[in-house]
Amino acid sequence: AVNRSKEVGIRKVLGSRRKQLVFQFITETLIITVFAVVLAAGIAQLVLPMLNSLLEIKLSAGFLLDPTLLLFLLCVIIAVTLLSGFYPAMVLSGFNPIEALKNKIRAGRSTGISLRRVLVVFQFAIAQILVIGTLVLIYRMNYFNNKSLGFNKDAVITVDFPGDSVSRSKINTLKDQLLAQPGIKDVSFSFASPSDNNGWGSDFKFNNAPKQTDFSASLKWADPEYFKLYGLQFAAGGPYLKSDTINSYVINETLMHKLGIRDPKEAIGKYIKLWDDKKKYARIVGVVKDYNIGSLRNAIPPVLMAPWKDVYQKLNIKIQPQNVSQTLASVEKLWNTTFPE
Repeated sequence: AVNRSKEVGIRKVLGSRRKQLVFQFITETLIITVFAVVLAAGIAQLVLPMLNSLLEIKLSAGFLLDPTLLLFLLCVIIAVTLLSGFYPAMVLSGFNPIEALKNKIRAGRSTGISLRRVLVVFQFAIAQILVIGTLVLIYRMNYFNNKSLGFNKDAVITVDFPGDSVSRSKINTLKDQLLAQPGIKDVSFSFASPSDNNGWGSDFKFNNAPKQTDFSASLKWADPEYFKLYGLQFAAGGPYLKSDTINSYVINETLMHKLGIRDPKEAIGKYIKLWDDKKKYARIVGVVKDYNIGSLRNAIPPVLMAPWKDVYQKLNIKIQPQNVSQTLASVEKLWNTTFPE
């Protein structure tokens, strides 16, 4: 504004009115804003492939021609032009021509807080917030993409099978048929996936203690193949034997620590009793390393794992990474043959 004060003085001396000067400066702001929007749209097209790769979405350059987006850009142009151009236009057009020609217009007083200073501080504050927010977002995205969940979920299909008795009588045959397919590596039955909100929780008696524990454990029902299929690692011991009912337990490291045991080997052979039921009374045969059973926002809870065929409702299928479409087609064909209804 100070640099253009002489221009304003000359225009006023030559007969320009304040309305004409306001219109001129707002028009200049409009031209700059339109140029900026066009440049931004061009940059958006150039970086679109990188954005698609980062967010794993599919946006084409044609989205810039969407009527809703064009209307939004038009509103942006109008809003930015008025917000950034109106105040400077009023200041410039209000200069006294004599003072302007004598170069007596100053940038502002050295003391006090002017609107210009407030706007500058506000602008840099927004820039810093955006930079910090971007860095935090990048850090969180890298964390979620690279964080080890404690199990291998790659190339695993999970399918819910019918829960009626007739359908359950067919699942073992279906499992054998699936394992006979060349593109399938492992098949396992379970109540839920390793990381799943659909689960049970209960307290229990440990090693013939007279009272129940003062905390609950997350119950994971799965067959012995479950550990191999998802690549769960053992700190001590190993999977339980194949059984239709509870014959032994596998606990995670968090549950081991909650029980006051430091060495995983010391947990092997200890007994656990669920719900005061003799059928649910069995010994610990393995300690599996902690793995995430839910959101990464939450701490890993105590986990108690055991076989129990009657509650299985999910089929876990580990496939080969090659010929995925062909393998999926064969799985679908076997599924429809087994459960035609």
